[in-house]
Amino acid sequence: MKYLEELKPGDLFEYKNQKFILTNDYKQRKNDAMNYSVVSINDGSLRWLDASAVVNTVDLYTRDVEGNILLVKEFKDEDNLFKNKNVS
Repeated sequence: MKYLEELKPGDLFEYKNQKFILTNDYKQRKNDAMNYSVVSINDGSLRWLDASAVVNTVDLYTRDVEGNILLVKEFKDEDNLFKNKNVS
């Protein structure tokens, strides 16, 4: 269980028995609380959820043409993200 504000864009999660993907969009309310835009993977509808919403992260898998099971979103080691790259 995590707060929505702890997730990164593109993360898949479950909230109230529905699955969503977190987008890059957010808006700040008048009381300085944040809302994040999420897209339902069931019907493609857009919703705004409070940043303090408690969600369960889930993994999404698919199969390639050879029948291998693949994780849709690969998780990278943060320390090696820029290894051997020219970053200025």
